[in-house]
Amino acid sequence: MVSNDGGVLAAVISFDDFVEELASFFGREPSELTAEARLVEDLALDSFDLLELDALLGDVSGGPVPPRLWATINTVGDVHHWYVTYRSQDAATKVTSS
Repeated sequence: MVSNDGGVLAAVISFDDFVEELASFFGREPSELTAEARLVEDLALDSFDLLELDALLGDVSGGPVPPRLWATINTVGDVHHWYVTYRSQDAATKVTSS
């Protein structure tokens, strides 16, 4: 994954590629990370894991995911949806501000 500055998650990537990156990040098998897999209940991510995920997603947005949005992020699919939505908005902002 590549970031805004060439690091993590810079370009919008497919769900499968996103899962590969998350699996690598968390030391999991990609097959565990289905769109429906719940972060806490199914994947047993603890608060430290969620903080790491927040930091990873923060690399995309330049800051942490707003707490009100975390209330809506429960599954791997939700994380990918947030990522795609943010990257799409970010790309549109860059185009209109150029």
